[in-house]
Amino acid sequence: MENTKEVVKSGKGFVQTVVEVGGAQSFQPTQAQLNLIQGYQVAMTNALNNSGIRWADCILDRKLYQDLVNSAQMGFDMRVENMIFPIPRRDKNAGGKYRFTFQLGCNGYMWRAVKYSYGEVLDATPRLLYKGDTFIPHFRDMNHPYDTFEYTPKDILAEKKDEDIIGGFVYITYANPMQNKLVIMSRAEINKHRALAQRDNVWSAWFGAMARKTLIIKAAKAITLDPSKIDDAYQNSVAIENEGSDMDIQTDILEKQATGEVVDAQELPPAAPAMSAPIPAAVPQPAAKPAAAQEHKVVMPEKAF
Repeated sequence: MENTKEVVKSGKGFVQTVVEVGGAQSFQPTQAQLNLIQGYQVAMTNALNNSGIRWADCILDRKLYQDLVNSAQMGFDMRVENMIFPIPRRDKNAGGKYRFTFQLGCNGYMWRAVKYSYGEVLDATPRLLYKGDTFIPHFRDMNHPYDTFEYTPKDILAEKKDEDIIGGFVYITYANPMQNKLVIMSRAEINKHRALAQRDNVWSAWFGAMARKTLIIKAAKAITLDPSKIDDAYQNSVAIENEGSDMDIQTDILEKQATGEVVDAQELPPAAPAMSAPIPAAVPQPAAKPAAAQEHKVVMPEKAF
């Protein structure tokens, strides 16, 4: 394979540059992974355009390309709602240029947890509870071989108001029902996550949607992982996630998507030697609705994983 300098000087396209600079010698991308990387170009271009930043003002180095290759190996798709977000952050240690970090959305957390789960997860759909609903949880005990529940909404067709939300739950179902797990959050617990937000405008406008996303993240963290499945791609994914955030910033992600704000990074990991890689051309894409306003869908990995 060509060395880094040859790749950069060759004027190759974005996808090929990512593969050849960011991939290891053994990395042979599938067509699906190449399609994902092409989608990353679109999403990153849109993120820059939304913030008024040029590709020429971004740091394009080996570290960036390695992060993109790892995301493709994980199967993360930036075109899928709430899976993973490219966030341009100003790097004060690089003359004010911008560096991309990548932050998981609620579907990204769930995708990764299901892919590496101990046992096959079939469903993990969030449900909100409203005043008047009947909800009786049954956790695993002498009388119940696995978690289960009784749930009867007060009125399925009635208008649901955010102020009437009293909590929510996710029932994680497995191919082996003995593993089924019930995850519950009260309104008070949801409000604790809301209190972490730097601004409250998204929560105020879309409380129900934000509550569902918070439920999904808690459920994803409740899925037991299979140690035998943990590989370099998983470990790198966690490292990339930690580099891009210094707190549980799901709400912060959504606010950035809604406002287009660019965040100043206080501390960033040392950069690999910068390279003047080809600047990707902007790829047109229909404008998306703010993330918090979109109808939530839980994304599950295909069984092939």
